[in-house]
Amino acid sequence: MSKKIYNNTIADYKAIKLLTPQKLHRLASTDFLNAIKILTEYGYATADSTDIDVFMQAQYSNLSEFLDEYCDSKDLIEFLKAKLALISPSKDVNFELLKELYKQNLKTSKKLGKNYLLYSKLEIDLTNILTAYRACRLGLDIDSLKAELFEGGTITLDDFDCLVDKKLATLAKELNFPPLEESFNALLNNNLTAFRKASEELLYNTLSPEFTSYLKFGPLLHYCLNYISEYKTVNFILVALKNNIKIDLGSLWSAAE
Repeated sequence: MSKKIYNNTIADYKAIKLLTPQKLHRLASTDFLNAIKILTEYGYATADSTDIDVFMQAQYSNLSEFLDEYCDSKDLIEFLKAKLALISPSKDVNFELLKELYKQNLKTSKKLGKNYLLYSKLEIDLTNILTAYRACRLGLDIDSLKAELFEGGTITLDDFDCLVDKKLATLAKELNFPPLEESFNALLNNNLTAFRKASEELLYNTLSPEFTSYLKFGPLLHYCLNYISEYKTVNFILVALKNNIKIDLGSLWSAAE
């Protein structure tokens, strides 16, 4: 028990270093090379290359090592490492591997509890909704779309049959599932950055009841999960900066105060 409390205390301390909205705004307001320098100032791992994939992989490796050292729950390690794998830039990640990752993560989530399971289901939903949005924009037929969707979310694959008119609004209307409403609305307004922010907030709020228990692994979960979310935001910023894409500062979500 004392080891678990100690590990959670370490995680609590490290969570203080999560990037605040102000730090993310500073990052998004500079150029690409300076952003890499700023991130190392903030404690990000250095890499031998300014290639975004190489740089971000160094961060994922750091968090993976932290989990191995400080997390004594095999299921939680598996749950969180699956989150890292899902955002990995590895060229070996393909649809079939992602399908297996989602499937395995659902099994692990069931062991951890209902909030974890809902988180994993919503994660699949959000991935599928984004795929549906892109398919509608491209005018793909329903069979082509369903071949690119993952099973296991709260939205079944059959639910997507209502997209025969190539309008995401039809799916949103048919489902009427309040937790996903904000994410749907963002896509209906063709605002991908707002979709991303709404999705991160939804996932954060789904597991937030688990964050406070020192007798389990709440603080460690909070730190790791929000660091993973931060990685996605940082990767988004770096890609935008490298390609000279304007960043909407209001779209940058952070769990840090």
